[in-house]
Order: sequence, then C-alpha cells, then structure tokens
Amino acid sequence: MKIQNVRLQIVRENIGEYNDYDFKVNSPTSVVNVIVTVFDTLKYDTQENFGALFLNTRNKVIGAELITRGTSDSSLVSPRDIIQKALIIGATRLIVFHNHPSGDTTPSKEDMDITKRLKDSCNIMGIDLLDHIIIGDDYTSLKEDGSM
Repeated sequence: MKIQNVRLQIVRENIGEYNDYDFKVNSPTSVVNVIVTVFDTLKYDTQENFGALFLNTRNKVIGAELITRGTSDSSLVSPRDIIQKALIIGATRLIVFHNHPSGDTTPSKEDMDITKRLKDSCNIMGIDLLDHIIIGDDYTSLKEDGSM
C-alpha cells in the first residue's frame, strides 16, 4: 500500500466571547472577574466545569474555553487537551479554573494532582501555567495559597 503525502492544516477558531472585552489579568481577583464575566453561570452550575484562559506574554486574554463538563463532584480533564488548544491559539501563558458546585473552594487531592500534571506538561511545552482557580461561594487561587 502506498501512503500519500498528507498536509495537516491547523485552524484557529474563535473560542469565546472575550473578543468584546479587553481583558488583561494581573491578580487572582482580576482572573475571577474575567471568568465570571465570560462564563457568567459557572458559579451557579450544578456540575463541575473545567476551563482555561489562554494568555499572551503581556497577560492579555487571547482565548477562553470550557474544556470539560463533569458531574456534581468531579470533572475529567487531560493536560493534552488543554495544551493542544494553547498551542493552536498561540498562548504562552495559561490559567486553568473549575467550579465546585458545593460552594466549598478547598482544593481536593484530585485538584492538586491535575495541577501538578498540567504544570509539568506545560513546562515541557514552554507554556507558563500561572494559576489554578477554584470557583464556588468565593474562590481559591492555588498560586496565592502556595499550593502550586
């Protein structure tokens, strides 16, 4: 069997409504403001959602997307899916986030594990993972609380 030459073309999609805003993040509070503006129902959702903000070198949001939707107390996410989207959009920095439908923003063991796996994967690919934000009744920044 002869294999034909195949050319892969990557297309950058418009993956959020952030284009109507000029979002620049410089603190966990500013990140949370972007998240609740773009994903306005996230805080009240009864299922866990895991998403990412894709940033350029000046911390300007160039993309925002919910990556997975889970159950009432978990959400499966793969670092591969997040990094793939970051590379396609041309992001050099990344902030991930998810909600806790219970309202309690205390990080779980699973939250810590995915953050470590994602941070290690991002380091290999030359992408800075700046923070992991958990949204509930309030928010928790894993960077701010020293967990990252």
